[in-house]
Amino acid sequence: GLNMGRVIGQSDRNAAEPQTEPIRIPSLVSTVLNTVMDIGQVRLGRGMPNDVIAAATNADPIPGLA
Repeated sequence: GLNMGRVIGQSDRNAAEPQTEPIRIPSLVSTVLNTVMDIGQVRLGRGMPNDVIAAATNADPIPGLA
């Protein structure tokens, strides 16, 4: 469900540090979970671990991907 081959953000001249806002792990996890699951249905359903629901909802998906 993701558009592949996209560049998100910018790095410095040496590609050592992010020049724009860095992408953090919680946002990456949220993006993946929001892509593979219908988060609204996950919240209403039973049996999904609370840690998974929290990982999907506590961070914003990466802008430009989700």
